[in-house]
Amino acid sequence: MNRWTHLIVRAYRLLLAFYPSAFRAEFGDEMQDVFADILAGVKTRNWSHSIILLARELRDLPGSAWREHLRARKRMPMSQNPTWRPPTTKELLAGLTLFVFPILPAILTLMFGYQPLINQIRSKITIALLVIVLVAIVLGLKHGFPRWTVPYLGVVVASVVLLEPSWRIWHFFYSDVQRAIGYFSQTLQVRVLYHALMWGFFWFLVFASFILLILLLMAWPRTRQLARRIRLDWTLFSFMLFGGLVFQLEIIFDEYAYDEPWRIACRVCLALGAWFYFKNTDPRKRILALLAAVTLYYWIAAVGKWYLVPLQSWRPRIYETYRRFEFWGTLAEWGWVMLFMLIPALLPRIRRSEIADSPSEEDLIPA
Repeated sequence: MNRWTHLIVRAYRLLLAFYPSAFRAEFGDEMQDVFADILAGVKTRNWSHSIILLARELRDLPGSAWREHLRARKRMPMSQNPTWRPPTTKELLAGLTLFVFPILPAILTLMFGYQPLINQIRSKITIALLVIVLVAIVLGLKHGFPRWTVPYLGVVVASVVLLEPSWRIWHFFYSDVQRAIGYFSQTLQVRVLYHALMWGFFWFLVFASFILLILLLMAWPRTRQLARRIRLDWTLFSFMLFGGLVFQLEIIFDEYAYDEPWRIACRVCLALGAWFYFKNTDPRKRILALLAAVTLYYWIAAVGKWYLVPLQSWRPRIYETYRRFEFWGTLAEWGWVMLFMLIPALLPRIRRSEIADSPSEEDLIPA
């Protein structure tokens, strides 16, 4: 091989750097040898033929390298993906407990009615759920909030914000909002608009509280891993918000009677959404599972209110307008939740090098 041929082969070797590392390790030497043989077989002393051959390779390189990167990405084992690891059976059960356990009180009431004994059991189940949430948060603090603890963190933050702070803050300027939209006209459209603005503000506070919490957890090395996981997998932030819906259902059907079938249906939707989230490897499928569950959750709640309003002892004398308000107000809240769950998808993706250098989730422990 003369000096000119050697330089051309070295240039071709540099071009192979655009292919995936695994592909180069398997086929790089072979491709280089084949190219050298072809180059040596050029029956001419004119160096322009060698340049033309290299130019052809350069022309075909982008498409070929891109296809190999796509194939490598599809073939990559999940154990090598730092943003996802299949949950163990214990982790899966621990993560689903938050969504399945609250179904029990509604099932008992639906089966046995509003009896004193059933009410006592319901109270004990509620206390047990609080203990489970507390244990999950303690384990999360100890082990850096592995994936299965994320919805527990979400339900705690959402319940704290929606119970008291959101209403206190809203109290400062709700009258200005009412004047701005002409609330005192008491038309259905204005009342639904006011309800939508109020719940949009409340969910904004929940969203902002999640961000603040993550920033605070970054100050502690043990919990800093949660922020790093969210940077690698933005669906975790949406999953945190999804967990807050476990508590929100209590507000949606507050003071409603005969709502057990609708509560059960809503909670089953949340449980199925969480199950599909844990089982899917593709972030797009995970977020679609959450969005589909949220959509079914709110539409079932809206339809449930439509049918339940006439059955209530406190129903207004003219309840047709009120049931429309409850229906459209619930769907307005659904729109806000969908928006805030999708916002993390708009965050810029981090560089591939950061993903490659980041720690895996091998430190997740069984529940």
